[in-house]
Amino acid sequence: MPSPRTASRNSNNVIRQTDQGGTSPQTPVTTPLPSIASDTVVQLESWPVPQVIIGFREHKIAYGRRAIMKLGRDDFLRFLYVRFVWVPVTVFGRVNRNQKLTDYAWEDSDFRTGASLMGTFYHTHGQDDVGKIKLGDLGWYEMINNIVRIDVEYSGNAVSQ
Repeated sequence: MPSPRTASRNSNNVIRQTDQGGTSPQTPVTTPLPSIASDTVVQLESWPVPQVIIGFREHKIAYGRRAIMKLGRDDFLRFLYVRFVWVPVTVFGRVNRNQKLTDYAWEDSDFRTGASLMGTFYHTHGQDDVGKIKLGDLGWYEMINNIVRIDVEYSGNAVSQ
């Protein structure tokens, strides 16, 4: 016979349903949201959420926050270059799908020096950190922990290397 279940609210006013016996993990209970004024912000998930939204031209894609943190700014920028900009050399009109980006191609690319990562922060502390802010490489881990979205600004074209 299954053990009885109880529902409780935590400090963030999130309802959790648990077994009395404590044998199973906590399971969130879906409850209907009350009617809310349009200017009210409701936080259903604690911060930071696991995803960061990346915007580049017409693309909008989510990547994992921890993965972005671990890469660091330079390696993340290189990842974005391979994902969105770099085009492998074609041989007889065919793209060589096994071709890897060389260090020379990356170092010589306009993207490495011409792209800007513009971040939108979740928690802000005044007017200077509201809206899109250019992200530097110092303090990358701390900044990414507070980033909602990163927009890649780059005016160049895709290049073959």
